[in-house]
Amino acid sequence: MSIDALWHLSPIPGGFTMQRPGGPIAHTILWEEVQEIRTYKVDLFAYDGICLAFQTPAGWHEIEESDAGFMEVAKRMEAAFLEIPRNWSSAVTVPAFEPCEAVLYRRG
Repeated sequence: MSIDALWHLSPIPGGFTMQRPGGPIAHTILWEEVQEIRTYKVDLFAYDGICLAFQTPAGWHEIEESDAGFMEVAKRMEAAFLEIPRNWSSAVTVPAFEPCEAVLYRRG
């Protein structure tokens, strides 16, 4: 999985939208359609970037913590998926600069 350009993330009832800054909405992620959620980090040389990846019927959609609205989407994700541990981000941050990935949710 890789991160390309930055996204602007906007919470909506039951999910969130993804759009490039100044562009139209590119993706709408609905919690009820999410099949799997993964978290991982990318080495950005001076620091690590925390990422979330959502699998839906349309494919994988990836967001990064530097995306506008990331923290609000992460907070709403936690509320929508109670099985996600509240400390999920710390589980992927240590050790620094080392690969780390975790499945946060998988539809059973």
